[in-house]
Amino acid sequence: MVTGDMDGGSEIPDSDMLRFNAELDRLMQARRDHALSLADFLETLTRSITRMIGVSRASVWWLEGQGQTLRCACLFESERDRFSSDSELKASDYPHYFEAFGSARVIAAHDAPTDSGTREFAHGYLDTLGITSMLDAQISNSDGLRGVVCCEHTGAPRRWTAEEMAFVGSVADYTGLALELKERGEMADALGQANAGLRTAIEAAEAAQAEAERANRLQTQFLANTSHELRTPLHGVLGGLAILRAETRPDVREHWFGIIERSGRWLLGSVNSVLDMAAIEDGVLVLNASRFELADALTEATAALRPGEETGRIELQVEPAARDVGPLFTDRSRLERVVGNLLDNAIKFAPNSPIILRASAALVIADGVRVSVEDEGPGVAEHLQEAIFDRFLQGDGSAHRQHGGSGLGLAISREYITRMGGQLAYAPREGGGSIFWFEVPLELPEEAQCRRGRASSGVPARS
Repeated sequence: MVTGDMDGGSEIPDSDMLRFNAELDRLMQARRDHALSLADFLETLTRSITRMIGVSRASVWWLEGQGQTLRCACLFESERDRFSSDSELKASDYPHYFEAFGSARVIAAHDAPTDSGTREFAHGYLDTLGITSMLDAQISNSDGLRGVVCCEHTGAPRRWTAEEMAFVGSVADYTGLALELKERGEMADALGQANAGLRTAIEAAEAAQAEAERANRLQTQFLANTSHELRTPLHGVLGGLAILRAETRPDVREHWFGIIERSGRWLLGSVNSVLDMAAIEDGVLVLNASRFELADALTEATAALRPGEETGRIELQVEPAARDVGPLFTDRSRLERVVGNLLDNAIKFAPNSPIILRASAALVIADGVRVSVEDEGPGVAEHLQEAIFDRFLQGDGSAHRQHGGSGLGLAISREYITRMGGQLAYAPREGGGSIFWFEVPLELPEEAQCRRGRASSGVPARS
């Protein structure tokens, strides 16, 4: 029996063959039990060879480059107790050696400097290192010839025994098996990764298809809603004009002139929103900055609400902190449109509720202002509190919905505010209801300002 650890000594039994077989069993058992990597296994194996057959150097070489190159994967020098690798041998430099190990399972060069298979190494290698005998064996597996195990003896030439040749040949066979197992493991890992990647790609494709179908449904709904939004103010304009043709009373005419004006402005806002969204998607939207008082813009936004809506329940509150910051320098037209969108939502979704339009100092953005629209309506369901800012989406998208709107209002409002350097969000109101708020800096970021000679979205800005 052989005793001792993997790299230690062993008792010498009566028969070399028994000793060699026991070592082979131990090597394979050690690789299984310790789950050695191929590199660790080669180190264990080459150290074992030097100990078992008493050579000073043992190495493993892989055959590469279509059989024209041998690369050293592991060389162990017992006298120095040192491992090294990465030396190369070319078939063009050592043709007889390549032919010899390629045609014979074992090369037993008892006198290496004169042996026909190894004498090409005599000058500059064997003589330099004092190598007198070599014992090499083919590494093969199901893929064919893969390399060679090389044993190098220094000192007086020695004659290799049949047991030693069988042992080194078996070590070479084990090495080929270890290489094949490693490569199969790598192939299995690669296949697993490929399958995982394929599953991910399939899932991504399915998600993209679902998103595309959702986008198509939303855009179809948007087109239907937008046509309604455009027709409504047009009815106001055309109906008002029809009445004005027959009406002579000044107060009535003035009333209908107001309806026509508000209808036209609302119609322009709807068209502007569609054009601006197209400009945003194309990456060409540019803001037009001007200097103005926030309170004036809020008053104007309230007055510009669509005709026929109940606006008397809107209470405008401008806190002193919002007045003290001075005028803003940003895109007034689009800021008013954001305020108008938020007020319009509150009017539609919180009927009979008081609405507070409040301006205050910013809580999040330094040197900015905060505008909020508060109502006591039903609020927004938790699962929709972020989705309502998606393009074309409405809280009620059914064919029998009670409220108008194109589904662009909140989405484009957030786009505007983001480009102004601010943020827009929703928060549930304590006690019930909704708070839509946004904050913008006092000065429009320079990169967002309209540059001289550069076209805007094609929509005239109102200052």
